[in-house]
Amino acid sequence: MCKFLRTQYGYKMNLIEFYQSEFGSDPYALMRAGEHDLRTAAALAGIDWSATSSQVILHNTGGPESRFSKYSRSKPQPLNVSDKSKVDFFSRLEEKDGLIAPFINFVRKGHDGGIWSGHSFLWELYKEERARIGTMVPNSVDEETRRQKQQEKREADKAHREALLTQAEDKKRRDNARRLANYQRTEEAFSTAPLENGSFPYAVDKQIADVFPHCNVRRVTLWDRGPNSEKDRVYGYPDVAH
Repeated sequence: MCKFLRTQYGYKMNLIEFYQSEFGSDPYALMRAGEHDLRTAAALAGIDWSATSSQVILHNTGGPESRFSKYSRSKPQPLNVSDKSKVDFFSRLEEKDGLIAPFINFVRKGHDGGIWSGHSFLWELYKEERARIGTMVPNSVDEETRRQKQQEKREADKAHREALLTQAEDKKRRDNARRLANYQRTEEAFSTAPLENGSFPYAVDKQIADVFPHCNVRRVTLWDRGPNSEKDRVYGYPDVAH
């Protein structure tokens, strides 16, 4: 449990009060303060933290939903391109000693790749502050100015983070809408296309024409936006119910 620390100048704040004073008890503000340590920990797991941190969401639990690649629908930026499919991390909130702090668990190739504990980081900052204040009398005006600047920075950082999350959500909605539209376009084209009789070259070459009378297979022509956009692409969709 946190206890008050007494000096010749009276009582100093405990850990919870320090967290509130310095970071507004905001886990995201604490995580930003630990940027240097997080970059180091992430690098050991092969992750470029600076390129990934703006998308981090701290979940209430450490289940699958806290896995970065799951909630962001993208892999963390690796330090080496060859590691893109090998690195990931879980980001959640950890409640300990009456406060809630961030906790990051890095994984590499499916194995533990190291951790970063916001609670431990906060303790280190608290001990440093205790050592500093224990040898001097804080100037009340300077201290108030410092805290006001910290509060303003926390608010600006929070607004920036919320804007980034809003952009990410908007992009996710647009991507989902585009995928749904593509699916509906393909489904409509499939439903109106004639049944395939097995005469197209692929079926003839593979000698599978006799299978087609037993399947709902159709030749669908769709325009593609890729390098072959001037040409039609042909798709066959078997109906497994037949």
